[in-house]
Amino acid sequence: MKKSNNDWLIKVYFTKSNNLITSKSRMTIIGRKVLDAAIMNVRETYDEYGNPIIKADIDGQELKKFIGRDYNSIYDTVKSLIKPKSQKGADALKPSLLDWKVIIADDDRQQIIGINVITLAKYTNGKLSIVFNNALKQNLIGLKKNYTMLNRDIISKFSSNYSYQLYQIFKKTIDKELSRLKEDGIDNGNNPFELIFDIIDLKVQLGVIEASENDILYKAIMNNNVCTYEEVIRIDDDELVERLTESRNFRRYAVEKAKKEINEISDIKRDYKPIYGGKGGKTVGFKFCIQYKEIEKEKEEKEPAEV
Repeated sequence: MKKSNNDWLIKVYFTKSNNLITSKSRMTIIGRKVLDAAIMNVRETYDEYGNPIIKADIDGQELKKFIGRDYNSIYDTVKSLIKPKSQKGADALKPSLLDWKVIIADDDRQQIIGINVITLAKYTNGKLSIVFNNALKQNLIGLKKNYTMLNRDIISKFSSNYSYQLYQIFKKTIDKELSRLKEDGIDNGNNPFELIFDIIDLKVQLGVIEASENDILYKAIMNNNVCTYEEVIRIDDDELVERLTESRNFRRYAVEKAKKEINEISDIKRDYKPIYGGKGGKTVGFKFCIQYKEIEKEKEEKEPAEV
């Protein structure tokens, strides 16, 4: 891994399991950054009783630099993630670091496993300690496949939760497709990749909606399937259906904002088109076109200049 030019404890480049990238959670962007900071510093060690554990220790000031909360106490920030308050106007608590789960399904083998990612989170003496579930060892230690290389300096700049999550999904997709094409001896040239999301699945991926609030959604997500627009509109709850299928505000505050941030901050260029269907031609999904900016630059260099 390339080392940072400053004294950050967090490495510049790090590997992240694709299972963790695609795990579905309502976690805030600060919570996502804390998780990634822990992944960057994860190691195998032993607890006070000599039991093997997977642990990360992060200096509070270094974490503060990464998450970009200079105006706030790092203790208060971590405390709000470990002991969240009730959401304004709602009985439900905000997501906690200890709530984070990963669902790994293998339908061919008829195997499914649900894993709590973090078993202990402790902040003391200006340092955050995270202990991961040992069941996730193959997703944290010595990754050989099914991972994505991420640049700390890029992801630390995102301010939108949607940008943060979508960027990692896009990068995973591009890298996976480029690797597959390379193995097949295919030169992708300068062609962007397409990634299609049903609006319901995208909302769940980005934590806009909680899958467990409806049986149809929950079963779909637990089985790693897409819960489609057409399935959702059959739910006998008009208010829930409206919230799940609403697209104007979702497009404006999530999809458009993520497009702007990703294009400005990252090494990826993305565009999208809504997919229309159903009664009245409502938005039922989105088709994203994604590619590395370097690929675009190479294309410009290869094309002859206009005279």
